[in-house]
Amino acid sequence: MMRDRQLFSGLMLILALLSLQNLCHCDDNTVLYESFDEAFDGRWIVSKNGDYEGVWKHAKSEGHDDYGLLVSEKARKYGIVKELDEPLNLKDGTIVLQYEVRFQEGLECGGAYLKYLRPQEAGWTPEGFDSESPYSIMFGPDKCGATNKVHFILKHKNPKSGEYVEHHLKFPPSVPYDKLSHVYTAILKPDNEVRILVDGEEKKKANLLSGEDFEPALIPAKTIPDPEDKKPEDWDERAKIPDPNAVKPDDWDEEAPMEIEDEEAEKPEGWLDDEPEEVDDPEATKPEDWDDEEDGMWEAPKIDNPKCEAAPGCGEWKRPMKKNPAYKGKWSAPMIDNPAYKGIWKPRDIPNPDYFELDRPDYEPIAAIGIEIWTMQDGILFDNMLIAKDEKVAESVWKHAKSEGHDDYGLLVSEKARKYGIVKELDEPLNLKDGTIVLQYEVRFQEGLECGGAYLKYLRPQEAGWTPEGFDSESPYSIMFGPDKCGATNKVHFILKHKNPKSGEYVEHHLKFPPSVPYDKLSPVYTAILKPDNEVRILVDGEEKKKANLLSGEDFEPALIPAKTIPDPEDKKPEDWDERAKIPDPNAVKPDDWDEEAPMEIEDEEAEKPEGWLDDEPEEVDDPEATKPEDWDDEEDGMWEAPKIDNPKCEAAPGCGEWKRPMKKNPAYKGKWSAPMIDNPAYKGIWKPRDIPNPDYFELDRPDFEPIAAIGIEIWTMQDGILFDNMLIAKDEKVAESYRQTTWKPKFDVEKEKQKAEEEAASSADGLKSYQKVVFDLLNKVADISFLSAYKSKITELIEKAEEQPNLTIGVLVSIVVVFFSLFIKLIFGGKKAAPAATVEKKKKPEVGESSKSEDETEKKEETAAAPRKRQPRRDN
Repeated sequence: MMRDRQLFSGLMLILALLSLQNLCHCDDNTVLYESFDEAFDGRWIVSKNGDYEGVWKHAKSEGHDDYGLLVSEKARKYGIVKELDEPLNLKDGTIVLQYEVRFQEGLECGGAYLKYLRPQEAGWTPEGFDSESPYSIMFGPDKCGATNKVHFILKHKNPKSGEYVEHHLKFPPSVPYDKLSHVYTAILKPDNEVRILVDGEEKKKANLLSGEDFEPALIPAKTIPDPEDKKPEDWDERAKIPDPNAVKPDDWDEEAPMEIEDEEAEKPEGWLDDEPEEVDDPEATKPEDWDDEEDGMWEAPKIDNPKCEAAPGCGEWKRPMKKNPAYKGKWSAPMIDNPAYKGIWKPRDIPNPDYFELDRPDYEPIAAIGIEIWTMQDGILFDNMLIAKDEKVAESVWKHAKSEGHDDYGLLVSEKARKYGIVKELDEPLNLKDGTIVLQYEVRFQEGLECGGAYLKYLRPQEAGWTPEGFDSESPYSIMFGPDKCGATNKVHFILKHKNPKSGEYVEHHLKFPPSVPYDKLSPVYTAILKPDNEVRILVDGEEKKKANLLSGEDFEPALIPAKTIPDPEDKKPEDWDERAKIPDPNAVKPDDWDEEAPMEIEDEEAEKPEGWLDDEPEEVDDPEATKPEDWDDEEDGMWEAPKIDNPKCEAAPGCGEWKRPMKKNPAYKGKWSAPMIDNPAYKGIWKPRDIPNPDYFELDRPDFEPIAAIGIEIWTMQDGILFDNMLIAKDEKVAESYRQTTWKPKFDVEKEKQKAEEEAASSADGLKSYQKVVFDLLNKVADISFLSAYKSKITELIEKAEEQPNLTIGVLVSIVVVFFSLFIKLIFGGKKAAPAATVEKKKKPEVGESSKSEDETEKKEETAAAPRKRQPRRDN
């Protein structure tokens, strides 16, 4: 045991992987990185020019806590710009342009490209940014109507004319059509190569100076057709001409028809001459609103005559047509080589006066980044904009980070929509052929599992010259193990890449019916145990989820050991082989009383019109609250008609309009007759080819495992927050179990308790909101009681305060109970009243200075008493 621990301590990748330094967009090769984690005000300037009225917002990406720059309104022009600290020279070295954009409402009609602006004219300010602001490169997605492309446009100065010309990438990639975040990358190399990547995958490679890749080409053609050259009048471009000496043969009949009647054809037995092919639909009825004078005489629609279905045909029988053997068509002279043929004429080439040579595009520097788009949709979110001088800066970012809610560190996938690759070489290759092997690790989807893989690749020894820096999806592995979920895929992979001893090829053998991936934000631990007897067991959180045999075709697809026999590919089914187990009885006859015309349903003659049926009331009436729009034009829009609503008079009645008897099942209905099925006397069973020995068969007692030389993580994921931890390779199950109990389980239990508390808090909050809504609804009804009108303003004021601060609900309820209790005491015991003034006593006349004020106050008091205060609309909590 001690030897196992010492041997595999070097394989405990916890420390080795986590010792990697945290990569960030902050080195000398990073020109600009904008994450939008903070509000953009001050760094980005919104265009004040013209009709750029779209509102930019600093907002979270849906389903994330990650912020971005949001297009917030539909059908608007948007303009915003950020100036670089200093212009970036594009002429030297590699340049990487990258950013993310998400169409959160889906992609309908809108652009989301960036403009990399060149230095502007004197006096230009970011507030003046518009569609005319000159750029050096335009890059990014655009889709509307027939347009669906990832633009790459280079605006290049023609060294001869001095004019700037837009050069468009030919056949650009299309735009992903979903609601996910996609990252777009353009890499410009010193050798004039440009590569376009979408989500880290190369979609287009082109040469900036090639006319096959850009339209128009940056370098004009050396020669052009002479515009002054004219084709000679006697120039004959016809390679073939009709033979002028040919004569139409005497027996060539141009009038002979292409087809003639087949005189040998006979009318099939059972043909129904007196039955039409189509008959009136017996179930069709004349519409109630049909007007014979306006609409003409009503005729029932036609249907196929059911009597013709079992017959070979109906109506007048006519002989079928056949190809006329005498038909030759219109005669024309055969074509012969034209002796005067000179070829296709083209003007002579002359030197192109606009030609120039170029070794490298004469890029204009980038001085700013601008977004200038017109879009018909909202919800477009820009994020993580990067300009760099090294491709590696734009690649995935691994971080050494704490697991949420713990002080335990792990290896973190820090950004979404990226390809990630990282590898750790073992001190020496591990032989898998002897004894038990245990593979185990933890992975946590801290943002929940949406779309991503988190599997490990256990690499076999690589070819000579391979280095870990070259690790990619093509690096060969021995075993791939771990969770993967996106769309319909939801599985814990176990894939063995095994060398076929006959062909020498490596084949992927996938575990059938693998376990599914836990759908939570906890830290599950995945374990694969390979035993010497070819058994493999998959554990999730220490619980066995799958047991399989490595050599069994029932457990792996394809099977490691091919079948001994295979169907003979040369064997053919005989033409007279009958696979029909049952056939219609050829001797059966339709019973005389079988009526195929009987309808499935008939009117219920016993039904009676319900009492209270409103015959004269239509089911729908014009909406009395609808009004004709002010901009409605009867000439252009037609006569305006109010929209229809359900007739309110019909709500309390059993029905409205003309009453019709309901339909019921027809007891005489039998449908179309068909002969009963009987056993087929000619039935031979389902044919299958004979088996022959499989030439690819081989025997195997134990998989010929390739050694494990390294562990790699090579994934493409649409989400961040994936944390790898506690990776283990061991030769004893107890070692893995010990780590689960001492390292994983305490952490997992803490996470479960935290999750349980969060769920209870969320449930409690939902319950409190429901309770508050019930309380506020009740209190508003109480406030409307007429005899409480004098107190309504106080009650309403308390309710409004409670709605603004829901946590005060209990206090407000107590306050209103006190009000009711005071009112109850006052009503029961009464109160001391002032002696009424004599009816003949005159009111005290106010002084002149106080007259208007006193009258106003008196009017306000009278209005308050007479008309209780109208409460504000409530908010549902």
